[in-house]
Amino acid sequence: MNPVLFNTLLTLGIFAFSYFFGAIPTAVIIGKVFYKKNPLDYGSHNAGGTNAGRVLGKKAGVVVITLDILKTATVFWTVFALLSFSPLQKVASFWGGGQIFLWGSLVFASLGHCFSPYLKGKGGKAVACFYGSVGGTSPILFPLCFLIFFLCFKGTKKVMSKASILTGAILTLLSWVLSIIALCLGSGFDSSIFSWTFGLGGGLRFGLESGIAITLVYLILVYRHKDNIRRIKKGEEKPLQWKSR
Repeated sequence: MNPVLFNTLLTLGIFAFSYFFGAIPTAVIIGKVFYKKNPLDYGSHNAGGTNAGRVLGKKAGVVVITLDILKTATVFWTVFALLSFSPLQKVASFWGGGQIFLWGSLVFASLGHCFSPYLKGKGGKAVACFYGSVGGTSPILFPLCFLIFFLCFKGTKKVMSKASILTGAILTLLSWVLSIIALCLGSGFDSSIFSWTFGLGGGLRFGLESGIAITLVYLILVYRHKDNIRRIKKGEEKPLQWKSR
């Protein structure tokens, strides 16, 4: 098969997998199976971890957030495995041996989460997906996801949306720091040491692709919080309140 045609089809296949896997509505599944409630019918009417905690309780909220983080990271590392340990590694030639497939998978997983075909276009707000994209790819940034969010959450008086937006902005800048370091050190530097492979696995690098992908996921997060941003400007956004059960 023509290499360009093959890589085009491979791009579509990987992005479709990322989108539909990312679209799995964790909050709705947990709500319906364990609580006989659909989070879409209550609260902010979205399928994210924050609304799950508001409607179903703290435990459910934490479980949904954790699973959505893992969901995004799973997409990334599944694509990584395909490009690194299968015959695809010899034919995936678009943009540096498949980097567009790898980092682009994060963007499409986030789009699937926010605009799920299983929920007729409804979904979450990409917060957990963003943390999965940042912390799920780099052990350097993983602890900072929790530390920075905790500081922002306390600093914004527990206003979840504001804390998420501020945390995302800081982590996006830090992601670019890793990307710029890798770019400045050149092709001889193995930037996969920034990742959970610690330089032991091939087919992964930080650079322009990673910086752009994390930025796009953050922009999705901001877009999904547009109503929250309006309320923040008006001083009407309320602090996070989760049910204790």
